[in-house]
Amino acid sequence: MKTSCPVTCRKKCSEKLAEDIRQRIFDMFWSIGDHSRQWDFLARYAVRSDKKRFTVDKENSKRLHTISYYLPSSQGDNIESTKISVCKTMFLRTLSISFNFVYTALEKSDKGNGFVEADQRGRHINHPKIINEDMVRSVIDHVEAFSPVQSHYTRQKSSRKYLESSLSFPKMFKLYNEWFDSNKYSSKATTVRQYRDIINKNINIGFHKPKKDVCEQCHIYENNKQVTQTDKEKHEEHLKEKEKARKIKTKDKELALQNNEILTAAFDLQKCLNVPHGNVSTFYYKRKLSLYNFTIFNLGSHQGYCFSWHQQTAKRGANEISSCVFKFIEDTVGEGVKDYRFWSDNCGGQNRNRIVFLMYMLASSKFSVDIRHRFLIVGHTQNEGDSMHALIERQTKDKILYTPDQWYTAFRFAKSDEKPYKVIEVSQDLIKDFKSKLKLINNWTTTNDGSKMPWNKVTEVVVKAENPFRVFYKTSYQDDAYKWIDCVKKLKATRNRRELNIDIDNISLAYQTPIPIDQNKHKDLMDLCKTLVIPKEYHLFFNNLISTNSNAADDSDSD
Repeated sequence: MKTSCPVTCRKKCSEKLAEDIRQRIFDMFWSIGDHSRQWDFLARYAVRSDKKRFTVDKENSKRLHTISYYLPSSQGDNIESTKISVCKTMFLRTLSISFNFVYTALEKSDKGNGFVEADQRGRHINHPKIINEDMVRSVIDHVEAFSPVQSHYTRQKSSRKYLESSLSFPKMFKLYNEWFDSNKYSSKATTVRQYRDIINKNINIGFHKPKKDVCEQCHIYENNKQVTQTDKEKHEEHLKEKEKARKIKTKDKELALQNNEILTAAFDLQKCLNVPHGNVSTFYYKRKLSLYNFTIFNLGSHQGYCFSWHQQTAKRGANEISSCVFKFIEDTVGEGVKDYRFWSDNCGGQNRNRIVFLMYMLASSKFSVDIRHRFLIVGHTQNEGDSMHALIERQTKDKILYTPDQWYTAFRFAKSDEKPYKVIEVSQDLIKDFKSKLKLINNWTTTNDGSKMPWNKVTEVVVKAENPFRVFYKTSYQDDAYKWIDCVKKLKATRNRRELNIDIDNISLAYQTPIPIDQNKHKDLMDLCKTLVIPKEYHLFFNNLISTNSNAADDSDSD
């Protein structure tokens, strides 16, 4: 129900009808639940009569009728005992309807000589089968031409595939009209809605989102109509964890502003970017080279760092993330930093894994620094570093970028103030094979109290320079004390005794040669060059790409 008419109303409707009566009328009208009976109600209380006075000739008058509006008023329990004259505004707002609803009711009443015609919507027999098999096939073939990919994060839970986030149903329908071949298909989708309905019914498809913007746990709780006490307690605990994490992050940020020896930063891998990139229709139908941008945002100085590379250089796993963070520590420790405090999401393959934790141990040992890594609560991982991704996407939305170098330039100029992003063009010389050193750690499973180490549940890990191979951890932000695990246990003095000896400067590189891209993607890129969709001056880069001899698709495009 909407608000009543203004107090300036000449009929003084608000004085005649109390708000509780209006609410009862509204509830009664919408509880009818049948369109024909609602028309009966409107025809009864909106009375149309011939216009009494004409200021122009009747034949030239735009209005021949006057409508008087009434609403029922109760006396006791009978709400329909009397009718009160009200203005049009009060009538429509009380019932929360438009005038078209009233007009239709009056027209049907006139045609039925005082009896409202039955609702005939959907009852006609002329239901031609507009959507046929050939039309469906044309739409499915068009969607497949975009080469949808699986999600990098949810492929084990869902078969859903994704298209580029820059696409939408209206844009795809426009491209469909350009793409459609009448010699191949006998029937064509004629509207965006028809095109969208065919896709939704036949294909499990979606559009890439930067990350999950809605917390799944909160969403399920809000939609649960039968919340138990256990559900309520679990949800409250989840929210407490979220708030506690936010408060600690704010405190870390404040400490970094007050003390130059503390550096607080948030890091994340941006969604997969494309080479070439741009709003060119041909690009949508071709597989493109993937480009990765790992960002670190210093919450104290507001300095952003972009570690960027394309898929022929490296992948985007734990070795890559560890190497970039190690390089960041190496480059900033000279500024007097003694305490690093990192924040990130919970992606196990990239951030929360033994390879990253081993890198922290080695970095702490080499640079004599304390390192702590805290993980934001699942579903609530938004942080200050997200602004880097948003700004880059906004600045490059309408640009055409043909090569990785053009992307790197776009990163540098994305921010126009006094602190542009620092771009590190990652080469294979930077990516160390930390994974190969995992075997030198002889304890990943048993904690100080003899229990099993819950790596997949930790909310925080801490490595200290005084004992870098002892990892302190918490599994809840509400825990007061840390637990720990000694990752290098002392061995008995036998002739097989060995000491941990890792020279981090001599850790082998993860890659010795460029990583081949799959044959299908290479063919699409060469086609873009041959047709000059990619200008000649950029062909050298693409001609130097190496491809596999198989048609097996890689997962570099998935997000």
